[in-house]
Amino acid sequence: MKDILTFLIIIFCFVSCENTDDGTSSSLPNFTSEGKNTFGCKIDNQIFLPKRKITGSPYSNPILKATYVYNEYYFNGYYLSIFANNEVSNKLINIRLNGGLNPLIEGNTYPINVNQDNNIYGIYEHWGKTIDNGDGTGFTPVYEFTTNNSNFGELKIIKLDTENKIISGVFWFDCKEINRDTISHITEGRFDLKYTIDF
Repeated sequence: MKDILTFLIIIFCFVSCENTDDGTSSSLPNFTSEGKNTFGCKIDNQIFLPKRKITGSPYSNPILKATYVYNEYYFNGYYLSIFANNEVSNKLINIRLNGGLNPLIEGNTYPINVNQDNNIYGIYEHWGKTIDNGDGTGFTPVYEFTTNNSNFGELKIIKLDTENKIISGVFWFDCKEINRDTISHITEGRFDLKYTIDF
């Protein structure tokens, strides 16, 4: 009986602690380069920040993570991932590099374009409302936007401290929905993160 009561209290706490603030009325974080673990941008002129839907859950995936590592076996070179997820608005941003031939250099600006080895590319995803099939089942549409040769952007590395594992930068990119001609504009992006070499 005591275990059941404890379980019900935990469930109640998770439900009562649900975060409904999607961050769109907040401000973008300041430009910093100290490893403050901040990220922000605008998606079609609307502010996007990483947000957790249910606070305090020990089982949640990270909503903000940076990875930068050289691994010849898995990535055939350098791998970069700047990942930010907003669980409230069901949106995420990911800037990635697979198979980079050369290390990133502090102060350099890199193109964000098509997804292929040795290129940095951008991904924006959002999930729509669940659609009821009328038979007790349903599905949630996922809209995936990516950069390509016609819809592209730039990433500037402001700081890359490999000793303290800090990466900061600014970015923007345009991206196209993979199944339609819809274009989204990611602007005023900035991040200041402690990165990991785990992937």
